[in-house]
Amino acid sequence: SKSANKTFSEGWIELSRRRDARQLADLLNGQPMGGRRRAANYSDLWNLKYLKGFTWDQLSAEQAYKSRARESRIANEVANAKAERDAFAEAVRRGKAEKAMAERRAKNNNNNDNNKANKAAAAADARVLRTFSQRAAVGGDDDRFGGGKTTSKQTRTAVGGNVSKTLLARMFE
Repeated sequence: SKSANKTFSEGWIELSRRRDARQLADLLNGQPMGGRRRAANYSDLWNLKYLKGFTWDQLSAEQAYKSRARESRIANEVANAKAERDAFAEAVRRGKAEKAMAERRAKNNNNNDNNKANKAAAAADARVLRTFSQRAAVGGDDDRFGGGKTTSKQTRTAVGGNVSKTLLARMFE
């Protein structure tokens, strides 16, 4: 049966009279448990101690505390295992996505190698000249910003053009 396979390390006995509890502890402490010779605990010894001032309520409170602590520890271990599992799954998913993106880039680069000549011509055309209307600088006598001598329109390139001195003058007033 299942109860025969259980191993007990400690147990408690509650007696109605304190005097009987003391006598029982003195009588059985250090004595063999006995029973049939083939029994698993035949040669085990009793290890009894009278606990002065100890009540059954204290015992049940201690057992409840140990049970809660064990459940809390197990819950923390389970939560940590789930977090590790989720982090690993996320890393695998991210790795697959990065691999797929790299494959797409490689595929696009292979397709685009044929069109490099067309891209070079298109890049040259990307420098479109634009005109922006400008206001005159405030305090036009100041030589730091070109003395206020600006035209109403200045030509700019889309990439890397000169920064307007008038614009700087307005920004850092």
